[in-house]
Amino acid sequence: FPRFRYDLLMNLSWYYCLIYVLLGLIFVFFW
Repeated sequence: FPRFRYDLLMNLSWYYCLIYVLLGLIFVFFW
């Protein structure tokens, strides 16, 4: 269970980073 939870947490953090990067690019593009 702990390993599965750790992998899930890492995947969520990776998705959050990707979303933040995409939002940053859109913000800079539309600035």
